[in-house]
Amino acid sequence: MEQRIALINDFKTRIPGTRTFWHFLEEILDANFISTKKWFWRRRLEKFNPDVIIQNAFWGDLKISKKPIIMLIQDNYHALMKYNLLDETSCIKQIKKIQSAIDVADYVVVNVNSLLRLYNIPKEKGCWIPMGVDSSVFYPSSSERNQTRKELGITGDCNIFVGDETLIHGWDQVKLKIEENKNINWILVSKNKPFSITGKNIKTFCNVDHDMLRKLYNAADLFFARGSIGLPAIEAMLCGTKVDITHDIGYFEDWYPKNKDPHSEVITSGFDLQDTITKWKDIVIKINQDYKL
Repeated sequence: MEQRIALINDFKTRIPGTRTFWHFLEEILDANFISTKKWFWRRRLEKFNPDVIIQNAFWGDLKISKKPIIMLIQDNYHALMKYNLLDETSCIKQIKKIQSAIDVADYVVVNVNSLLRLYNIPKEKGCWIPMGVDSSVFYPSSSERNQTRKELGITGDCNIFVGDETLIHGWDQVKLKIEENKNINWILVSKNKPFSITGKNIKTFCNVDHDMLRKLYNAADLFFARGSIGLPAIEAMLCGTKVDITHDIGYFEDWYPKNKDPHSEVITSGFDLQDTITKWKDIVIKINQDYKL
């Protein structure tokens, strides 16, 4: 029997044309996305009558009576507060809100393993599933490396940073690194706002597609980033690019790349998209069966 799955969040994406994790869940689970920004969303949820609900824990307890509910925690406010990447008041407020969501959840999925411990989530009630990156989209390519470097006029060492000029992405430290050595080439890639920094050794890109992003990762020798690090570092590693990143935050709280074979290390660490798909499908089946029992 086909399961009806509802996804509860405000938006699938805030950047037009950009795919997010909610698009991913909608597709792999054949789910129905319901936006809390629509005043009639509760009526729509009731009419849909889902077998399982997956809600963004960011919104706290939405007082949904329909069960079962899987809460998804995507943001590590404990780490943002610890490393002064976001003000303490905002972090504490959001942590309490997420805790209220956890308290009413039947199951909890976190994208960073340490959140299970930080929120004291029992083993029987939660699990870690990273977002994952598609290894059929991001992979090493010597031909792309040579062609892209030729097109960009890169002949020496090259670093790449994928993020924005924000404190959360550690831009202040990235900028200092750029200024340290003018002989290092830099590829800077942002999502929705172009970089303000310029220089002969700097190539900037904004809102590129995955194919272009893969070419840029392949053209670089090192992925450098600070702050909260997520999928970009995983994407770079799948392209065989070594990384220099913040430890003890984001996906790298429990492990740090050895940089001997970045591509293989990502696969064996469970960050391949296919692993993520399998885990999500298994969790949805399990929680629905357990609840009915």
